[in-house]
Amino acid sequence: MTNFARVGLVARTGSDQVLESLRRVQNFLKSEKVTVLLEDKALDLLGESDEAAFTQEQMADKCDLVIAIGGDGNILGAARNFAPAGVPIL
Repeated sequence: MTNFARVGLVARTGSDQVLESLRRVQNFLKSEKVTVLLEDKALDLLGESDEAAFTQEQMADKCDLVIAIGGDGNILGAARNFAPAGVPIL
């Protein structure tokens, strides 16, 4: 089994469901001692200012896995940005 030590979270839709899912995934990963990298748009949704924010291009060489939370467009956009770097997307 592959260990994912650095997981990126990307989210673009501002719905309550996306925000709740983003928070749950972030909290779970942190509880498992996984380093979480937040896309700048995901950080804006969370309203947190003490976390570092990254563009998807910056995240591509820093993540072992990316979790795209939101709709189809968000997943497709993440695939375009992370697939060339060989980063798996969930």
